[in-house]
Amino acid sequence: MIVKDIEEIKATGKFAQAGLAAEKQMAFYLKRAFGDEPKVLVLNSIRLQMGEDATQIDHLLLHEFGVIIIESKSVTSQVTINEHGEWSRLFDGVSKGMPSPVLQAKRQAEFLSRFLEPHTEVLLKKLLGIQMTFDKMPIHVIVAISDSGIINRPKSNLDELEYVCKADRAVERIREIIDWYRKKNSALSLSMGPYILGKSARERVAQFIIFNHTPVKSSTPSEAVNKAKTETSASKSLPICKHCNGTKVEVLYGKFGYYLKCSDCGGNTAIRENCSACGKQLRVRKEKERFFLECSDCDTSSLFHKNTTQS
Repeated sequence: MIVKDIEEIKATGKFAQAGLAAEKQMAFYLKRAFGDEPKVLVLNSIRLQMGEDATQIDHLLLHEFGVIIIESKSVTSQVTINEHGEWSRLFDGVSKGMPSPVLQAKRQAEFLSRFLEPHTEVLLKKLLGIQMTFDKMPIHVIVAISDSGIINRPKSNLDELEYVCKADRAVERIREIIDWYRKKNSALSLSMGPYILGKSARERVAQFIIFNHTPVKSSTPSEAVNKAKTETSASKSLPICKHCNGTKVEVLYGKFGYYLKCSDCGGNTAIRENCSACGKQLRVRKEKERFFLECSDCDTSSLFHKNTTQS
């Protein structure tokens, strides 16, 4: 199921345009394969930030047994990987070195694990009395090269290159990963496998990531003048139901203003947030499916929640 589509950004320059085209190509394959698959949640174009550090993930998949990160690479000529795992690409007839997309994706995986870990008890529940943790969650990486590109592999096999493939083969690799865990799970005597990411956990984690997605926004000078407010695109906290502490909520409008409706227990929670700077109660502003908390005195605006539409 696609829970976050690829973002349509204005790509300037041929390299940015080529990169966006590669991501769109991969997003198309993922939608065709998993658009109607409720056990696989697909999030495209994710950017997460912790302090001064941030990571950009092209495609993130949450499945029954963990996570898969896909790094899309635009290659119109050819890339070469040597026996040491070092990458180079052909550009204007000249071979030039480039950073390893495999290591790049692995760093994204490490960042994601650290980002989620502080929220373990909220996002993950106990399974058979055992608290699931994010540091144990399997995160596989796939590097998807443009279909038009050529991959020159080393003669000796490298384990890390097992999941370097053309974009049109990435879905096959994804199914291989999930099937391996499914078979291993069924072979165990216990009812739980090496790691289980249940339906509710997948939904909570997906929602949490979307809430904390912080896109880099660029604006023209005229847009900057017209936009008086300083708007941040990440919520500082995850909205939760006061009755059951659930995170599967939706912002609705009622007689007394905006409130949270919990899908798990059906309870209502009033939205009463105060500005951390001046203490004044924040007002809620709706922008399509997004809801912002704003302080007129401090001239600030922050994303509080985004209602998710079901596919």
